[in-house]
Amino acid sequence: TMKVKRMCSMLKSLGLKSILYANEGPMSDCDRMEAILTNEERQKLFGNDSQWKNGGFFNNEETTAVFDERVIEAISRNKSEKGIHFLLAMWGEGQKGISSETGL
Repeated sequence: TMKVKRMCSMLKSLGLKSILYANEGPMSDCDRMEAILTNEERQKLFGNDSQWKNGGFFNNEETTAVFDERVIEAISRNKSEKGIHFLLAMWGEGQKGISSETGL
């Protein structure tokens, strides 16, 4: 989404390193992208694009759990890197589990 792309650009302009945890696709102005789901996996798990755009992501607990689990694994790997880490939870309450599991 545009707000994520703008946020990555803003962080970079402030001299901060950013890692984007997202589905496979074009990378925004972040320093690195961790592809959580391939396009094929996203299509299989979440259905067609119209379903995705109409909130299909949030309507299926099983697929959200797959996504969250992979994000937690990726963040855990990256937390070993030197620096200060914080999580910008763009989905708010929907990412509480990720925050709790990673300690961010």
